[in-house]
Amino acid sequence: MNDPLKNSESYETDNILLKKIEQRDENALATLYDRYSSIIYSLLMRMLKSVDDAEEIMQELFTNIFTNPKVYQTSSGLSLQNIIAEGRKRSINRIHSRGTIKQSTHHESVILPLFSESASLNVIDGIPEHLSPAKILSILKNLDKDEQNILSLAYYDGLTLTEISLRLNLPASTISWAMRKSLMTMRGSILNDKSDPSTHETKFLEYCAMRALDLPEVREAEDFNNHLKKGCEICNNEIIKNKEIISYLPLGLPHLTLSPELKQRVMFAVRLSEVVKVNKEEKQENIKLTTKPEIAVEKKQYKPTRKFWIVFSIIVTLCICLIASILYIIKLHEILDKHTPTYEQSLFIERLSEMVERKNDVLNILSSTNLKIIPFQPYQSQLPGKGKLFYNPDDTIAVLQTSQLPTIPDNQEYNLWALVNGTYISCGTFNVKSQLQPENFYIINMPKSVKSGGETELLITLEKKGGAETPTGKRYLVGTIKLEN
Repeated sequence: MNDPLKNSESYETDNILLKKIEQRDENALATLYDRYSSIIYSLLMRMLKSVDDAEEIMQELFTNIFTNPKVYQTSSGLSLQNIIAEGRKRSINRIHSRGTIKQSTHHESVILPLFSESASLNVIDGIPEHLSPAKILSILKNLDKDEQNILSLAYYDGLTLTEISLRLNLPASTISWAMRKSLMTMRGSILNDKSDPSTHETKFLEYCAMRALDLPEVREAEDFNNHLKKGCEICNNEIIKNKEIISYLPLGLPHLTLSPELKQRVMFAVRLSEVVKVNKEEKQENIKLTTKPEIAVEKKQYKPTRKFWIVFSIIVTLCICLIASILYIIKLHEILDKHTPTYEQSLFIERLSEMVERKNDVLNILSSTNLKIIPFQPYQSQLPGKGKLFYNPDDTIAVLQTSQLPTIPDNQEYNLWALVNGTYISCGTFNVKSQLQPENFYIINMPKSVKSGGETELLITLEKKGGAETPTGKRYLVGTIKLEN
């Protein structure tokens, strides 16, 4: 099927702008911002219902476009598709982190409409006629009321299949069927898609619709993930088409007015990210220069950056703690040579020894030139705990730092999971026996498949001792590893 987007002026213009952004052209980014900021901001406000959160993610999103423009280029459509998808993903993560997603599951809560009549007045430069807001609005209005509610709850409110079923008091099978039906209707009207894969297994086709909406039930569906791994061309094409069609849903929203100050803050954040990147490149270049043979040229004097001094101060602090811990252990051993240690003393010495080993691991990680620091956030805002993962993608060993997690009995343990190719893999278990220490460090073995690039979701759960095959216990912390391919 010939894609009408390939011949559109906007497709060419978007990709030209992104090519210029690769060359660090801030004017090209400003043009892209002027073109799509209104619709993106409307999407963020519809999902987050918070000016502060929406403006913060706007800054994060366009900074990400500036630092990773290739991610937003597409050979089959407008760059707007990928920008909207990334904005929605960041909004869903923000909703989960602040624990407000459950509010939409209450039966008495109002389901916000999928579209607005005022969307027909919106004008977006370069958008083809078949993707005009007025055209999208007319298509959305023709969907059944239940289909509109299901798409609204799944796409904008970020509810799971189970939560939508409870909210609408409908069977989950009906929800998944309606999702696929509504997306097929939109595909036929917008993309002129006349394909009929009805001979394929219905369950897998419904999973394709759920996968495009990023419902967690699909990520944990082992039979469907195994089916995709076999290279099913029908399902892969279905997912691609469904993802494209749902990216046009925000075209049916009313466009909100943005303050000029927001654009200034976005561009300032972009320039700040450029400074950080230049400093990092200077440091890497300096490392390369030190490994080359000496030649008769004038050497440039390296000026340490702010990030260098921060990491240096952390390493110095840990070294001081490490030396102090070693000296203290030696002193304790001298005392204990004369006196039989008590049970409490033995435990204390053992903990100090463990702390020394952990600090050594942290020092090794911090000394790497490819250091990644992955923050963890509470799975729900009311849950305690926070943490970071110090990770070098060139190595499988990482150090997990946690604080404020509840102490647990002997028959339970915390488990760190990585979601790789739709399957949760255990990276290790750890215990929290005392709150005497403000922070705890644990050695973690990361799966080798994490190195392949892209994004890997991380999850910390509380499980029964003995090891669980999948995360079934209470979820405490979540994080995401983002690696460039």
